[in-house]
Amino acid sequence: MKAAARAGLILHPGRRLVSGRHIAAGEVIFEFLHLIWRPVPDAFTVPYPGGRQFFDPLLAQVARGPCPNGRISTRLMALVARHEIQIGDIVTREVGPSEEAH
Repeated sequence: MKAAARAGLILHPGRRLVSGRHIAAGEVIFEFLHLIWRPVPDAFTVPYPGGRQFFDPLLAQVARGPCPNGRISTRLMALVARHEIQIGDIVTREVGPSEEAH
């Protein structure tokens, strides 16, 4: 996946994104460059202020976990590092389809 490579990420065989670079806390992991607005929410859409939702194919590959190292920023339209991410770490985000959009 070209978008993952541009962001310094590796799509692992388990269809999970792994960091191929050191990412500092607060740094943009990747921007949502290929987002699609969807009329109906599903497991892969993200709520957007105003009641809409969007899908990004790269974001759909990000693992979900209870202690995520990334957060969705609707202001930046990007995934941002919550804390430092080391090379080889799996990139994670919030659990569930109704993440708190920042």
